[in-house]
Amino acid sequence: MKPNNHVSTVKNLVNGYKSTYVLIAAGRLGVFDVLSKGEMSISDLAALLGFEERKIEPIMNALVHFGLISKDKDKYILDEYKDVLDPNSSQSQLGYINHALNMADKWRNLESVVKTSDISTSNFKSITGENYNQTKAFLQAMNTNAIPQANYLTNNFDFNGHSFIDIGAGFGTYSIAVAQKYPSAHGIVFDLPIAAQIIEENIKVENLLEQLTAVSGNYKDSLPEQKFDDAFLFAVIHQEPIEEVEALLYSVYNLLKEGGKLYLTTFFLEDNKIEPAFSVLFGVEMLVGSNMGRAYSHCEIKEIFQKVGFKSWEYIPDIPGPASMYVVEK
Repeated sequence: MKPNNHVSTVKNLVNGYKSTYVLIAAGRLGVFDVLSKGEMSISDLAALLGFEERKIEPIMNALVHFGLISKDKDKYILDEYKDVLDPNSSQSQLGYINHALNMADKWRNLESVVKTSDISTSNFKSITGENYNQTKAFLQAMNTNAIPQANYLTNNFDFNGHSFIDIGAGFGTYSIAVAQKYPSAHGIVFDLPIAAQIIEENIKVENLLEQLTAVSGNYKDSLPEQKFDDAFLFAVIHQEPIEEVEALLYSVYNLLKEGGKLYLTTFFLEDNKIEPAFSVLFGVEMLVGSNMGRAYSHCEIKEIFQKVGFKSWEYIPDIPGPASMYVVEK
């Protein structure tokens, strides 16, 4: 690489936050909500949003530059990315964008996080049960990512007549999808108190109280004592250090019936730990936003499966990303 390219590379990395904040601001200002109603001029947009044209126009032009919206003469159009930026879309990422703002504030303290554990511990608590609004924003963001994975799960695996436990269930997305697809399945949806409260509300909305029970607790302290056909650990293990992951998988092993299956997802690293890009940066995010959690490599998780005593495991990379899944049999 030529020296002048080094300068360009560093500057592009340093300036990456600018595109992030343009997208976050546009989402929070209601730009995509307004554009979902149809193409609009800057004057129409400004009037509907209630802001000055001169303040909205640079943001709109930046969105066009990034390819997230289009511009035809004086009209701005939400077209190619309507599926993920329209708030009415089932694939809408606006919840994830709101969560990103919370996390961006925490990333600013990355240097301090390396020096002390207090900040990351506080950050983790704020999004996992100490602050209702931040917890709900976090769970809604995770729900956005979970919906296509939950659809993959229910379309590719049979849970007919199964009992299951969903540990660290978040918004309850996976359990609700399984219950809806398989009326004979029933499960316990387990998470910390505020999350469990939100999950119970979602279960009621979906009229699934006869199939699903929200249970409040901490998997580090205790789990239900009954046996299950299946256990779900979706996007959980990266929140924990390796010794806690081992302890959790031992607990899950003991919960499963003989031949029972564990479905586990996270953002796995290749064994060299420098690929793929999302997982590498996610490892840094776990420094900022978890209590000693991290990204795990494939060889690390397979060693734990073997140590715990699981009979076999299958890696399934083709679920909707960037997470991937192992199906592990007792």
